[in-house]
Amino acid sequence: MNLKLLPLLLLILPVHINAQPDLPLRFENIPGLSQNTVYAILKDKQGFMWIATANGLNRFDGLEMRAYKPAYEPSKRQMEGRIIRSALLEDEQEQIWFGSDRVVNCFKKRQQVFTQHKLYWNRNRKGGAEGVPQTKLFANPLIVQNGYTWFASAAEGLFALNTGTDKCFNYPVTIKDEEGNSIPLMYNGVFDGKSKLWFASRKGVLCFDIISRSWSRFISSQSFFSISLCRDILYLGSDNRIDWFDTKTLETGNCIKTNTPQTIKQGMIRRIITDEKRNIWAGDQEGNVYYKPEDANEFIWRGNINGNARTNYPVYCMYVDTTGNLWIGADVLGLLKADISTNRFKKYPDALTGNNINQDLFVYSIYEDEEDNMWLGTFQNGVFIVNKKTRRGESLLFPYFDPKLPYGKSVPLIAKDSSGNLWTSYSGYLYIKEKGKKNFISLKMPVPVSALQTPQLSSMSEYNNSWLIGTNIGLYSVTKKENNYSISYITNFGQSRVINIWQSPEGKIWIVPESGGVMIFNRPDDVSPEKRIFTGLNVKSILYDGQSRLVWISTTDGLLAYHSSTDQYRFYTEQDGLLSSFVYGVINTKDELWASTNNGLSKGKLIFKEGSVFPEINFINYTVSEGLPVNEFNTGAFYKGSSGSLYFGSVKGVVWFRPEDIQSNATQPNLQLTRFMVNEEEADSSVAAEFISTVNLPYYKNNLFFQFRGIDFNNANKVRYKYQLEGWDKDWVYSNTLNEVRYNNLPNGNYTFKIKAEGSLGVWSDAARTVTIFIHPPFWKTWWFYTLAALAVLLTIVLITRFFVQEKLKTKIAELEKQKELDKERQRISREMHDDIGAGLTQITLMSESAKNKLGATGNKELDDIGGTSRKLVSNMSEIIWSLNPENKTLDQLFSYLREQLNKQLEYSGMEYSIQLPEQNENITLSNEQRRNILLVTKEIVNNAIKYSKATSIDIKASLENGKISFSIQDDGVGFDTSRKLTGNGLKNIHHRIKELDGELKAESESGKGSSFIYSIPLKRRTT
Repeated sequence: MNLKLLPLLLLILPVHINAQPDLPLRFENIPGLSQNTVYAILKDKQGFMWIATANGLNRFDGLEMRAYKPAYEPSKRQMEGRIIRSALLEDEQEQIWFGSDRVVNCFKKRQQVFTQHKLYWNRNRKGGAEGVPQTKLFANPLIVQNGYTWFASAAEGLFALNTGTDKCFNYPVTIKDEEGNSIPLMYNGVFDGKSKLWFASRKGVLCFDIISRSWSRFISSQSFFSISLCRDILYLGSDNRIDWFDTKTLETGNCIKTNTPQTIKQGMIRRIITDEKRNIWAGDQEGNVYYKPEDANEFIWRGNINGNARTNYPVYCMYVDTTGNLWIGADVLGLLKADISTNRFKKYPDALTGNNINQDLFVYSIYEDEEDNMWLGTFQNGVFIVNKKTRRGESLLFPYFDPKLPYGKSVPLIAKDSSGNLWTSYSGYLYIKEKGKKNFISLKMPVPVSALQTPQLSSMSEYNNSWLIGTNIGLYSVTKKENNYSISYITNFGQSRVINIWQSPEGKIWIVPESGGVMIFNRPDDVSPEKRIFTGLNVKSILYDGQSRLVWISTTDGLLAYHSSTDQYRFYTEQDGLLSSFVYGVINTKDELWASTNNGLSKGKLIFKEGSVFPEINFINYTVSEGLPVNEFNTGAFYKGSSGSLYFGSVKGVVWFRPEDIQSNATQPNLQLTRFMVNEEEADSSVAAEFISTVNLPYYKNNLFFQFRGIDFNNANKVRYKYQLEGWDKDWVYSNTLNEVRYNNLPNGNYTFKIKAEGSLGVWSDAARTVTIFIHPPFWKTWWFYTLAALAVLLTIVLITRFFVQEKLKTKIAELEKQKELDKERQRISREMHDDIGAGLTQITLMSESAKNKLGATGNKELDDIGGTSRKLVSNMSEIIWSLNPENKTLDQLFSYLREQLNKQLEYSGMEYSIQLPEQNENITLSNEQRRNILLVTKEIVNNAIKYSKATSIDIKASLENGKISFSIQDDGVGFDTSRKLTGNGLKNIHHRIKELDGELKAESESGKGSSFIYSIPLKRRTT
């Protein structure tokens, strides 16, 4: 449809804003003090904040306040005095010195005990002389120098206390005023780092040289109440003014206070301090706070600690830490904290804007022009053009407006196309400002008859020399021919809200409806999409990264990375570190993504690993706690300007910043062990948990409790922890924000407890806080007990073994004695048999021979038998006697005797014979049974060969092999039938004797071929 084009110049209505340098500081009250009058603040070397109050000392770790108050009946370990008006001073031993209303106290942090020290006042007013101890003398600690702690008292001057000997010297102010009166000093003095202490007084500036121990005075005509030193310049506070004094040139002057609202009441400057960056801070009697940068000459009003309260309470003390916090101690208000870090995130509108701008400006869309101005499309407030430097806002007045149209003043989108043309909509009209021209062109947007809303531009994309326009009632197409624009409604898509339009590198049209995922079309006028993806998600925006070829899809369920060519995707949610899974949009800057959510901003560092399609993302999150002005952002309200600034629209205006200005400021939490319990008692009652590095415990003290704190004064409740008990835990345990852990019934052993903390911006501490624990075993599990037990067992075994060996030895001795007696008896029997029986048998033999001679031939046979039998009995008896003799027990003796007997048998047998018996076998001992049976078996076989074999030769061999005696006896006689059942006693006896000796016998014979007997006998008998 061709519409009539109407060129027009939009009217710009200015909204004037007074430019101001900084917003007033916002002071946060820190609860939990023992009393709400704060006189001094100190940050110690461990990172704890110490606060002196009118009711004791307090320690703050970012979340918890611990109070140290005097008891009604003070002991030696407690503080004396209740009101601490002095400064707090930490020495090299990490002891904190302060003066109470009664005495000087020293708090030994390591032992958690207080000690008291008395100062000596010289009544004769002579400097350096020792005096009388004053038990109720108030003094303010100043410095620790060369073993002395210096104190100041308003009326008594200076005191130098030797902390080793407790010896004290008093140096009263020796200078008088013009009327000859003593000059009281303001005890909060400053030290120049060399030799001079400087004090404010009602009579000028006092100076004490700690080397020469002398006083001097300057600017005697003026009265001062507070003092601070920056380099060589003193800053002096008095009634409603701040002066400066150059300690080198002795020049002086006045510092101008600026920016103080006319309605603010000013008072005496009670406190001046210098921070580590050499900036000067001042606080007055009315609660005003002033600030002088190092390179400036003016003090700038930064706010009032009382806010809008009717009563103004004074500033008592001030302290600036290294993380950008200003701490203030006040009367009644207690401890206050303000963020003084550079305002990295900027917001429009803010407190500087004025009352003529809606402070809750709902920003739909953002655009940055060539002059670095912001164009803001809003909900029901049209368009604002804002000068970021002056904060001057200008409202655009559109020519067409129908008050009857719902949401007619809303501007959901301001966008620039690739040709530099600016597009927006208002009250049903589409406006186009072509590049280089001042006029806008308006096009009336056609409305379907069934539409219930006025069309509003919500998204756009260029397509084939035309533009696709997404609105709240569907999709439009805009074309241009001969400088004339025409707009038409694409009916195929219907009246669904189009959140986002994008044309992919492949030419596909991606359309994001209000719900139902993403629809992908080949052409915008197609009846149905080619493809629908992620239909179950509510998509808020699409961003294409050409370098990684990833499509970043913002959804209400997380950030989705989609790789279209492979159809792979990955979700990133809170579990991956994203601040919130409800993501409105993302902007990419180099290798980072900035995501707006419904709970703040997340910055993601993209890390692509080799071979991986999707990156790992390290998120750093920013909320109101990190200085972000708001937490809730809007759909479509994100933009990257040509200046490099990033813009995010919210329900309360727009937030902008430069990414390079958003340094993470990710300081590591100062990790401390705040409590260490063993079996519900302090692990070491003599040392505070913060100082414990090693403990030795008996076996029954094995229930451990650790409490720790990552000190972070900006976002302490966001500090996360991980811990590991080496020797018990296999890996780190992530406890989120839980700062305590308990281990019960640990076995004895060596353990190391390690803790690490992660700050609110995602940076883990480099070094772990460690505690080494030795749980000693019970005595029955110690090495020395094992050694003694082993020795005892060994000794017992030795004693038992010795007992049994002795018993066995006794038995053996008894057996030997018995055997000896038996051997003696055998010898006696053998002698008697030899002497008596042998003599009788010999006599019988001789008598038979005599009778045979007398009888002649008659009875010869019987007498021959008698003689033969008697001779045989004599031989057998000789063998028995030999075998019974215990002296004939070795194998050599057996072989020697056997060789002798065999020679006797074979000598007159008429056979040729050979006897081969081993020699040199002295160490082999045989039993009586073995000796006798071997002898008898061998002789029996040889005797049978002599009698029955008719052999002409016989061979007898013996050998020792494998613990056996083997015999081989072979003849060349007539032989015998081995299969025939044995009937004679000879062979039976041979088999029986060999069997008794557990031996083996092999008899081989064949008629006419001789006989062979092979038998072997083990030297050691088998036991049964």
